[in-house]
This record gives sequence, structure tokens and C-alpha cells, in this order.
Amino acid sequence: MCIGVFLSIILFIYSSTYIWNYYSSNDILWYIPTKVETEKDIYPSQAGNSIGDILSPIIGLLASVLTFLAFYIQKIANDEIKAQFKVQQFENQFYEMVRLHKENVNEIEIKTKSGITLKGRSVFFEMKEELEVLLRLNEINENEINEKVFKEVYVKFFWGVKKTKKYIQESLKSKDTRTKKTINKEMSDLKISPLKGYHSFLGHYYRHLFHIVKFISNSSIEESEKMKYLRVLRAQLSNYEQIMLFYNWLSEYGEDWENDSNNFFTRYKMIHNLWYDNLPEYNFFREKLNELQDRYRKNHPENKDNLFEIDDI
Repeated sequence: MCIGVFLSIILFIYSSTYIWNYYSSNDILWYIPTKVETEKDIYPSQAGNSIGDILSPIIGLLASVLTFLAFYIQKIANDEIKAQFKVQQFENQFYEMVRLHKENVNEIEIKTKSGITLKGRSVFFEMKEELEVLLRLNEINENEINEKVFKEVYVKFFWGVKKTKKYIQESLKSKDTRTKKTINKEMSDLKISPLKGYHSFLGHYYRHLFHIVKFISNSSIEESEKMKYLRVLRAQLSNYEQIMLFYNWLSEYGEDWENDSNNFFTRYKMIHNLWYDNLPEYNFFREKLNELQDRYRKNHPENKDNLFEIDDI
């Protein structure tokens, strides 16, 4: 709008100066005879035609410029309306997906050993406890696992094991008496029966959560806006959901959360609130968390903060 006003003023000054100079130099402004006495004299109608012929291009040019400005301003307004409509469409779809995510969480149900039904987010704590007991059952050395062991254990945790007792007994054979007693006690302390499998709802839960993050990442909105919506999504995840999300990434099923093509952990801080103190003290976990931390600092050298809420892992 300011540009249009400025151009209009410039054109008006130019046109006025041009007309004044032209008519003054040709004695048109002040010399308009009432009758023709010599060949040099002109009729008033001829003076009017001369003025009209001179002004027509200027007025036409001015009208064209103003018309262009009007269309340009209208285009800007239409673009703003389209942008607002796209944002509104995006927000509607995003919040609908968040609503479905919350429904997915609320629909998770599992029965305890005592017959009580656990629902929603409380299930993630029990799943975390079971997975970590299974890891201790399969430690290669005391307080030590590796990537291969973790992935094998997660597969059994995810799909379940038909002959649970046999699997546990065979896994305990190589353990000393103290370790056997410790693991058996931890197994008995679990509220839910181990190795029943959680694929029926975990698969859907993680696919939908991944789809939401990818939807935001692939959208055309600005990066700062993406972070705003992703903070809203991250706020829906409990601390134990973030721990289980970390475990899912370490398994063979969740590698797409953070790899060479996707960097949802280090770009969007999806596990920013991860409770490291609630993880078993395995070097394997420490190494993976430090890898994420280093990758975040490498890709975001301008940021002085950390990927996680803790300074040192």
C-alpha cells in the first residue's frame, strides 16, 4: 500500500511538471484566442484537442499503474487469505491427530496378575518395568548388555513368548544363585504377567505417533512454528512414554525415529524430558544417549542448551 501511494505521488509530480513545462514553452496555457486572425492562431477547440492528446498517454499510464497496484494489493490480500486457510487446515488436521493419539493411549488396557485392569498411561510404567527385568534376565555380564541383546529381548517383549516359564528357566541357567533370586523376585513383583506381548497396541501407537511427527516435519510451515506444534505433541507424552519411545528407537522397529534420513530426536527433541535416572545403568544406554547428545550439538552449534534436560549423562 505504501509503495502504491509513493508511486502515485511521484507520477503526479512528474505529470504536473511535464504538463507545465510543455504548455508554458508552447504558449498554450496563456494564449487561447477567441478567433483565428493569422495562420499561427488556433481555435479553442484545437487547443483542447492538443491538451487532450498530450494528457491521454500520461493519464493512461497513470491509470495502468494504479490498476496494476490495485491488482497487486488484491493478490497480496488473497495470498494472505490462502496462507491463513492453509494454517487453519494444518491446525485442524494436527489437533485431530493429537485427539486420536490421546484416544489410542486411553484405549490401551492390560490385566494385572490380580485381575485388575490397567488403562492408559499407567500401562507404560508396567511395560518399562517388564522390559528392564527381561534385560537383566539376559545380561551378558553383570549390569551389561549390548545392541544385539537388547534387540533380541525387545522382540520377545513386543511379540511375547508362548512358553514363558521354559524361556525364563533356560535364561536363568547361566546365572549365579544370588542373581537368580534377585530376578525371580523382580519377576514376581511385576504387576503384569511377563512376555505376553504388546504388539496389538504398541505397533499402532508408535506408527500413529511417528505419522504425526512426520506430518509436521513435511508441512510447509516455518521451522519455529513446527517446533511449537511439536512441543504440544511432546507435552502429551508422559515420562514413561518417552522412555519407551527411546527403547522403541533402540529396537529394530523404531530405527526411523533417528537415522540418516530422519532426525526427529535431535531436531525436534522428542525425548527431551527423558528421565535418565530411571534407566538401568547400562553402558549401552549411556553410549546411545551420548551419541544423540553429540549429534544434536554438531547439528545445532548455535544452541548452548542440551538435547536432554541433564547436562551430563
